Amino acid sequence: MRRYAAWCLGRTSQDRVVPRLVLRLKYEQDHEVFIWLASTLAHFLCYAGVDALSDIAATGESDAVRALAASELGRIAAEAGITDGHALVQAWHSAAALELPRPTPSQHLELALWTLAADLSEDHFQLRGVDDARYVLARLGPWAAEPIAEALHDADIYVRLHCAQVLGRMGPHARAAGPTLVGALGEPRVAPAAAEALGAVGYSPALAPLLACTEPGREHELRVAAVRGLGRTHDPAAAPRVRAIF
Repeated sequence: MRRYAAWCLGRTSQDRVVPRLVLRLKYEQDHEVFIWLASTLAHFLCYAGVDALSDIAATGESDAVRALAASELGRIAAEAGITDGHALVQAWHSAAALELPRPTPSQHLELALWTLAADLSEDHFQLRGVDDARYVLARLGPWAAEPIAEALHDADIYVRLHCAQVLGRMGPHARAAGPTLVGALGEPRVAPAAAEALGAVGYSPALAPLLACTEPGREHELRVAAVRGLGRTHDPAAAPRVRAIF
């Protein structure tokens, strides 16, 4: 039943299902369901399932399952304008994801994103719900970076903090959030998470603000986070300051 449902949703235009499909990736055990989850997500230009598809193509439970996974991965890659499935997986985990086909989210999908952000608030705090919301938000793709960044202005500190961490988990997918993350360095409770996120997203104009956060007299937690962020940038210009700190 789950296999058919996952396949069937890929024949619709209802992108509101994307967050629930992404969450299913976290818990699903059946290989064929995984294949159709990944296929349907790609139909909506979300490539969060390609890792699992690649793994199943290599280590699936039967020849038929491995062949189906490889076929779907190749088809998805071709439709995305990528040479093969391996290259698509690499692209999804790098700045090249910014060049992949990008969806125009419906109002329903945007509302689903904001509902997930609300699940991070103090009012709705529940450990599994928070973890699930963070998991999904971090995997929606580059289009989600800017609306998630808007949540850094939310009145609830937990929403701001968790969304900064989500942007860090997104890595290069969240590069568009760079300016907002730099602004968040000015908020003491969110600044450490923002500093680490800036290193992960690869926003080059963040180098100077991150270096400033390592200055003596700044809060210890922020200095540590800024050093971590600088390390993740792999920018040689950060090396002298980091060496001086040690």
